[in-house]
This record gives sequence, structure tokens and C-alpha cells, in this order.
Amino acid sequence: MISVSTKTLLSAIEEAKAFSLPEMNEGTQYLYDELYGKVSRGMELHLSEIEFDRFELDDVDMMRDLYSDTLEANERKVETLTDNLMNIPPAAVASKFV
Repeated sequence: MISVSTKTLLSAIEEAKAFSLPEMNEGTQYLYDELYGKVSRGMELHLSEIEFDRFELDDVDMMRDLYSDTLEANERKVETLTDNLMNIPPAAVASKFV
């Protein structure tokens, strides 16, 4: 029987190098945190909210590369991991306390 601590598993996934983001400069970090973050969570983003002085055109290119090279690839890895975890049959167990 396999037992899995979901807390430990999630912690290990978050620390895995395969899912880590590369270093970003301030402009790209702003785009990722403030703009991409909102849009990816389905939140509205109004043009008036964008602080255009916080990033440059090169940062937009870096964000595009980050998405295509890292985020899109990680999405496929997460889908595979999720499918594998969903197919593990649950087990009814009782915890033993000493």
C-alpha cells in the first residue's frame, strides 16, 4: 500500500526545479505578478490599472518567452501529474496515536 502526505507532496512540487520560475528583472516581475497573475486567475484587468512606467518593451518580450518556455511547459507537466494523482485509488485508513 502506498501512502502519500498531500502536504509533503505539495511542498515537494513547489520546490521542484522543474516548476520553478527563472530570475526576472523588475519590469518582467511586474508584468508577471500584477498583470499575468490577474488575467490567469480570471480577474478583470482595466487598461487604467496598468502602470506603463514599470516595464519596457523588452520586458514584454521576456514575459512572452517566459510563458512559452516555462509556464506553458509546466502546464503540461502539471496536467500529467494531476492525471496520475487522480488515478491513485483512495484507501480508508485509521491513524494510530501513541
